[in-house]
Amino acid sequence: MKVIVKNFGEVSPQEPCSIIDIIKMVNPEGLNNYCAARINNNSDLVDLRTTITSDCDIELLDTTNKECLSVLRHTTAHIMAEAVQNLFPEAKITIGPATDNGFFYDFDFRPFSREDLDAVEKETQEHFAEEFPDNEKDIAAVLYNITKESVRASILDDGVRPDDRKLDEIRPVWCETGLLPRVHGSGLFKRGQTQVMSSVALAPLSEKQRIDGLTEQTEKRYIHHYNFPGYCTGEAKAPRSPGRREIGHGALAERALLPVIP
Repeated sequence: MKVIVKNFGEVSPQEPCSIIDIIKMVNPEGLNNYCAARINNNSDLVDLRTTITSDCDIELLDTTNKECLSVLRHTTAHIMAEAVQNLFPEAKITIGPATDNGFFYDFDFRPFSREDLDAVEKETQEHFAEEFPDNEKDIAAVLYNITKESVRASILDDGVRPDDRKLDEIRPVWCETGLLPRVHGSGLFKRGQTQVMSSVALAPLSEKQRIDGLTEQTEKRYIHHYNFPGYCTGEAKAPRSPGRREIGHGALAERALLPVIP
C-alpha cells in the first residue's frame, strides 16, 4: 500500500493502518500537533483514528485550522460518552437529536450533578492529555461548547432546566429600599443567590466631570461605579481598584440606566 502525505512524500505502511501510524512514520515528533486529516482532497475531514486500507493521498491538519475543531468536537463527544459508561455503567446511552455542529448523546440516567459532570470532564481531559498535550485549551473549549449545546437542547426540547425550575418559573425575588441613611438613595436586590447593594449620591450640575479626550463628549454628569470585591464570592484576595470585569459591568449598567436619568 502506498500513501502520499502532503509535505512529507510517499510512505508504504502495512495494510491496514491508522492515520496515527502514518504520522509516526513521517513526523513522529509532530504527532501531537495534528488533530484531523483530509483524504484524496475530499472536503470532509476525518479523525486521526481513521483506518487506511488502500492507496491514497493524505493532508495532515493541525489545530490552527478551524475545521479541525469540528472533528475534535466529534471525537470528544465519543470520549465523553465512553467516560460516562466507565463512571456510570448503569446509564443507557443513545444518539440524541442532531444539532448545527453534529449531534449529541442522550443518557437514560438520573439527573447528573455538578460533581458527576466534573468527573466526566476530568476523565475526558485525561484521555486527551496523552494524545494532545499541547492543546489543553482547545479540549477545554470543545468540552464547554458540547455542554452548552446539550444544556440548551435540554431546556428548549425537553423543558428541563439545570436547576429543575420550570420554563415559566423564576427564582424568588426580594427588594428593599432606604437601607443606608447617609446617601440620597439606596436599595438591596436579591434573586436566588444573587445580591446587589446599590446607592446613589446627588450633586449640583457644576460638579459634573470634565472629559479631555479624543471624542466629542466633553462632560459627564452620570457615573456608575461597579465594585465586586473578592469576599462577594468567597475569594481571598487583596482589595484593589476595579478591574476590567467591574469596569465593563459598570459601563453596561450605566448605558442601561441613561434613558431614565432626569
